[in-house]
Amino acid sequence: MHSQHSLPLAPNVLNQLHRLVQAHRTPQAIARRAQLIEVLHTHPDWGTKQIAHTLNRHESWVRKWRRRWDETHSLKDAPRSGAPRRFSSEARAQVTMLACSLPRSHGIPLSRWSRAELARCVAATPDLPEISPRTIGRWLSAEQIHPWRFHSRASHPRS
Repeated sequence: MHSQHSLPLAPNVLNQLHRLVQAHRTPQAIARRAQLIEVLHTHPDWGTKQIAHTLNRHESWVRKWRRRWDETHSLKDAPRSGAPRRFSSEARAQVTMLACSLPRSHGIPLSRWSRAELARCVAATPDLPEISPRTIGRWLSAEQIHPWRFHSRASHPRS
């Protein structure tokens, strides 16, 4: 007897799913999804709650991947919308130049820049696009510039 959620699988598909679950190099997300499909096939009379409990997953996760398997027969994530935003090399150079300057020279009462403060200053500059603190941090790390770690001698006088 099969419920509305039963998954009749061909033997080769079932073998492939089993290999994904057992392989040490399978990404964990894929292995968990393959395990879900195996359980759905093996126990067609189980409900979402029982499957979620058995696999130690949330019920919404079980519903999502059951639906996705029914629609696409894929264990992969859905494609993400949009591509990462591209910034001009000029914008990157201006952010780097800003990070190398003293915050006080821009009217900001700080002894050193933080990524968040750099992002706020960039957002307030009309000719620059809005850039996230994370992107700014990646750019500056690539240039080996760490203004949030820098302590100038002027701010820490010797005794």
